[in-house]
Amino acid sequence: MSNTHATITPKIDFDELNREVKMRARDLLQIWAPGGKFQGKYYIPCNPTREDKNPGSFKIDFRTGAWFENATGEHGGDFVSLFGYLHGHKTQGEAARALMKFLGLDTTPFRRRPKRKKKAPKQGNLKSWEAYLPVPVGSPEAPKIHPKLGCPSKVWEYRNEENQLMGYVCRFDRHDGGKDIRPLTLYRDENWNCEWRWQGQPEPRSLYGLELLAKTQKGTSILVVEGEKAADAARDMLGDKMTVITWLNGSKATQLTNWAPLAGHSVLVWPDADKPGFEAALSVEELAVSAQAKSVEIIPSPVDVPKAWDLADATDWTREKVLDWIEENKLDREAFRRLALERYNIGNNSKKDKQPPSSFKVVDDGVYFQEITRDGDIEEHWLCSLLKVTAVTRDEDSQNWGRLLEITDPDCVKHHWAMSMELTAGSGEPYRQQLANLGLRLAAGNKSKNLLHQYLTQANPEARALCVKRTGWHSGNFILHDHTYGADGAQTIILQGLFDENPYRCRGSLEDWQESVGTLCVGNSRLLFAVSLAFAAVMQYPGGAESGGFHLIGSSSIGKTTILQAAASVCGGGGDNGYIRSWRSTDNGIEAIATSHCDTLLCLDEMGQATSANIAESAYMLANGMGKARATKKGTNAPINTWRSIFVSTGEIPLEEKIREDPRLRMRAGQGVRMIDIQADAGAGFGAFENLHEYKNGDEFAQALNNKTTSLYGNPLRAFLEKITKDLNAARKRINTLSDRFYTTHCPTEADGQVKRVCRRFAHVAASGELAAELGILPWGPAEASKATLVCFHNWLDTRGGTGAAEVREAIRQVRAFFEKNGSTRFEHGSVAERMNIEKLSSNPNCLDKHNRAGFKIQEAEDDLTVYLVLPETFRNEICKGYDYKMVCRELKKCGILETGSNGGFMMNRRLPGMGLQNQKKVYVINDKIFED
Repeated sequence: MSNTHATITPKIDFDELNREVKMRARDLLQIWAPGGKFQGKYYIPCNPTREDKNPGSFKIDFRTGAWFENATGEHGGDFVSLFGYLHGHKTQGEAARALMKFLGLDTTPFRRRPKRKKKAPKQGNLKSWEAYLPVPVGSPEAPKIHPKLGCPSKVWEYRNEENQLMGYVCRFDRHDGGKDIRPLTLYRDENWNCEWRWQGQPEPRSLYGLELLAKTQKGTSILVVEGEKAADAARDMLGDKMTVITWLNGSKATQLTNWAPLAGHSVLVWPDADKPGFEAALSVEELAVSAQAKSVEIIPSPVDVPKAWDLADATDWTREKVLDWIEENKLDREAFRRLALERYNIGNNSKKDKQPPSSFKVVDDGVYFQEITRDGDIEEHWLCSLLKVTAVTRDEDSQNWGRLLEITDPDCVKHHWAMSMELTAGSGEPYRQQLANLGLRLAAGNKSKNLLHQYLTQANPEARALCVKRTGWHSGNFILHDHTYGADGAQTIILQGLFDENPYRCRGSLEDWQESVGTLCVGNSRLLFAVSLAFAAVMQYPGGAESGGFHLIGSSSIGKTTILQAAASVCGGGGDNGYIRSWRSTDNGIEAIATSHCDTLLCLDEMGQATSANIAESAYMLANGMGKARATKKGTNAPINTWRSIFVSTGEIPLEEKIREDPRLRMRAGQGVRMIDIQADAGAGFGAFENLHEYKNGDEFAQALNNKTTSLYGNPLRAFLEKITKDLNAARKRINTLSDRFYTTHCPTEADGQVKRVCRRFAHVAASGELAAELGILPWGPAEASKATLVCFHNWLDTRGGTGAAEVREAIRQVRAFFEKNGSTRFEHGSVAERMNIEKLSSNPNCLDKHNRAGFKIQEAEDDLTVYLVLPETFRNEICKGYDYKMVCRELKKCGILETGSNGGFMMNRRLPGMGLQNQKKVYVINDKIFED
């Protein structure tokens, strides 16, 4: 017996489906075949499947769905057949399933089932859905019809300040002359499944016209009316004279709307001419005042208009009449309250009249929302533990606005966080996660979540603070995650954004660090140099130094990571990762790490964990201080990350060797200048160390130093910042003086420009270490940092192979490698005598054709030298690949390797075998000195 189970598809109940279409046939036919007319029982449009210019041949019975096309004889008997014909479905079943999907019905085929009492689903199987705002690009298309109300007569789009779609509001006209208003909002579940629902936006809801309000200058009059239809009519009348807005869901929903954008604006409220309209106007007036509107005035409608009259009914009013009415009839708040009492007896309930509007209250145990009930009582809803909004933040360009928050955690420890307002877009999950991480206790439920959102967005304290998005120097001040050094008190400067952790933590005291870590560095050149690097990173900007890095090379377990830990202990530590970061990251990851360590030392361990391509690109990127250009979701250019960076790295092989692990890559001179190789082995027999102090061996010394750096860190950096920011100009002058002294004394006079550039970098490190010692931060004697830096500089020169340009050495090395590899295989042989009689070459057994010939090899009898006659294209495009071939020729000529003619040109005329007896060819002549070092 076969184990295959056939899929059983239930039969479709076409009668049920046709009845479903018949209920809204008029609306649907105008969607499927627009532009037709209803005549008797027929709907007569142009056939959309043909190029008909005039209706008449195609008719549809809108009572049954029967249709026929006289021009072709095609016909059908129901709505399913009609839908299939118009949309190209081949079978009735295919058309039925597509029609059901179009109508938003269950796509499982219709079956008549006995009605059963629905069971409540188990709580564990329920999906939690929430509004997905703003609507992202690529979301499902919103439905065009309502399952019960049919096609809307009008659709309004709600958008946020950045003109992003937040949802729709649809109006449906009923046959009895009434109307239904239905909001349409995109929702998603925890698995990011999206669907449109006929539900409103979560509280606080967006204003209609918010995208226009965002472009309106502060102080400009804002007209608030009731209803989208009235808002559209007012906009048509007023044009650019005023910005017109309204709120969602009518007179009873004013409290559910976010009125914070009215701050600073002059607000005019025009209510509908009825009691609910006046009540709504009073509520809007209170909310606008709470939102810190500049002023609030109300414009009552004329007395002799019909009930519920609004500007949409003022069809005979002109712009001038509207503006005149506003100017002549606007009332202040107290005058309108008296009018509301006179006309509709609003405000006669003394109990309600004495209650304050709904608001937020901040007390010791948290934030509460005070809500007025229908009975006039006040109910308090606890939203979260103590959370204060202490200042409004923005950057130097008056962008990137945010709020400075003060959070008190369960241990009564206060945390300060500058929250960017862009985090409040959408669901707000990122900022709630950060608040919870800082110890804020949050009330459960969507209502509490929405009210907290409202509390943060509506808060508008008088205090202002300047926000920055990276650490380091800003306007003469140095910014860390939790402290600003050098602030003159005129304005608070803070770091704004989301941060996983603070790498600049402190532990112990400066004195403890000096007596242990600082003292153990003395006598050890690599330790002294690495610790000086931490201060060099801080002084890079004031001293005008160039960005770049240093790479400590050495075999495993000689103390490279210990050196890195000593340098890192100057800046910070603790946490899950400590201060040291890993090379094992993507380009974007390295970029993010560099941005977060601007103006402070970046420590990167174990280069071997990263790919050659990543290392090659990162060496340039870190030193150049600029990330990749990216586009936003809107297609505009995103801000490019920039930083100033001095970094120190460790690895078992040099940068050049690491890059050449990938055969497609080769070392560039610029990479070698930006990332300087230094041998970690100090040559004293103790690995990376020269002075073990009282310890027996290098391992014991390294272990002791590691133990101290993991328990003492962070204080030297902060003490250094505290001192230099008191008189930054003096520190700047001193660092430049010390740097110039080192450079003038130790830079070789015959050095190439690359060597001079690197020497400047070493001079800055030496000067920074000396400055830190002079300020009492480092427990070292005078010139200790300079001596250690000089040792490392000479080590780099020795490893490099001299003071000449790196490109020259690499180019000659590449030419030599070509001849070592191909000298016997790609050059044809010949002697002096044979060259005098080229006809004989063809009979010479040594003159064999070479595959992929590069030239000819000739034995010069006069001085017994072998010369290579290199064909021009091979020399330029292959031997000198990646270099300027003219530069290579000049250097080969200087070394006596390239022979030149009497005119000094780089090429010589020679007769070549097999290339004509009379004509001479230009070739490059290379002698066998190419094989000498």
